[in-house]
Amino acid sequence: MANQGSDPIDLKELGITTDATWWDYALQAGMVIAAIAQVLCLFFAIFGPSSSSRSAKEGQGPLSKESVIQKRIAWDASSWSSLSLPAVTKAEVLTEGGLKQLLLNIHLHGYGLVSGCEPTETDTEAIVRRIAAPMPTTFSPGMWTFTSNMARGDTAYSNCYLAPHTDSTYFSNPCRIQVFHCLDREGCTGGDTILVDGQHCAEVLEAQDPAAMDLLCRAPLEYVYTEPGVCYKWVDTVFKKSPIDGSLQRVRFNMYDRSPRPPFCSLEEMNSFYRALKKYADLTLSPANQLLMQLTPGTVIFIDNWRVLHGRTEFIGKRVVNGCYLDNDEYNHASRKHDVIE
Repeated sequence: MANQGSDPIDLKELGITTDATWWDYALQAGMVIAAIAQVLCLFFAIFGPSSSSRSAKEGQGPLSKESVIQKRIAWDASSWSSLSLPAVTKAEVLTEGGLKQLLLNIHLHGYGLVSGCEPTETDTEAIVRRIAAPMPTTFSPGMWTFTSNMARGDTAYSNCYLAPHTDSTYFSNPCRIQVFHCLDREGCTGGDTILVDGQHCAEVLEAQDPAAMDLLCRAPLEYVYTEPGVCYKWVDTVFKKSPIDGSLQRVRFNMYDRSPRPPFCSLEEMNSFYRALKKYADLTLSPANQLLMQLTPGTVIFIDNWRVLHGRTEFIGKRVVNGCYLDNDEYNHASRKHDVIE
């Protein structure tokens, strides 16, 4: 409170004028309008209908990109009695709509089929490049073709049974897409491809034994591949979850590539870890979780190697398979470009 006996302050001596101009009034009015606009925007953001629900109404235009992203569909063997195999034709994949459908099939089910292809490496590569260029590795500059001749120290080059697994577990960044095209199986018996939804098996494990799932999410294993002149090695967990929403992001599971080193966990947890690993392995080996199909010349399969495990039944005779890997970033780029993922 000012002292009653004090002299009044002369504002003009302080350089302050009390004479308002039209500019002062306009500036004050603009500030008031801006404040009201901010309050209205905040109100509608909190209490108004979402953009996706507004656009979904008739006459309100197409759905937003976020509203059309579909969640992955977990499956087991029984699922395919009511689901059609996710297949498109070569002619369809050569169109943008058909390519989007292939990418959507891979996203939803973890694999997709393309029929009507020529049984050649050239035609396989042409289909692959609709998504991305083949991923080069020490094993191949891009595309590769193999048969049961044990040309490499890898069980894939044999004719024996292969349990379901994911590939390139010994890479710091495992391939995202595994491509197979059986070019020739004349006189071959057996050799059916085995597919297992690793996501579904992980969900079952977590429901049955949350502690086992937790161990496989945090205790790493060492994976290794060696042959003369080649040595790959990496350490990581069997499961990796998204840091954003906790959903399963990647499965890294291959009993053939495990090194002799024990898991990186405490001695007290060691037995529990091996029990957890066996529980998951048992789920992948259960016929109830396996889809068997016979790959034939002319049909190319694209497998999400971060989700779906693949294997093979034993076979006799000639079986020539062509294929390649696709990089995770390149696959995601193609999927985002076609509005399949965010």
